[in-house]
Amino acid sequence: MALADRLKAARRRKQWSERDLARESGVPYTTIWRLENGRTAEPKLGVLHRLSDALDTSIDYLVGSSQSMESDSALLEVDNVERAYEFARGDPDFQFGTRLRGELSIEAKRFIVELYEKATGKKLL
Repeated sequence: MALADRLKAARRRKQWSERDLARESGVPYTTIWRLENGRTAEPKLGVLHRLSDALDTSIDYLVGSSQSMESDSALLEVDNVERAYEFARGDPDFQFGTRLRGELSIEAKRFIVELYEKATGKKLL
């Protein structure tokens, strides 16, 4: 997938128009239009940085070096919640999860970790 397609996909995931992206990123609308229509193939690094920040994605995703649309910080946060959840779930003094079935959303896991932190006074996140 080309930069144009990846930029459109990331923008549409946020349900933004090109003008919304311009407003949120500080990148001129015409630059975004040129990028999404293949008129600019190699944008400046500063432009990519502002776009990736606004879209909560990585520059690597936009330029095709990564398949994950999530930003590095978002992936790290999910990883931290997963680790904290597994720690809380394995604590024998905190038996909340013995009857949980199926996959929990990251929001549910975060809630359980926060509940664990309040109940035990331990800081996991």
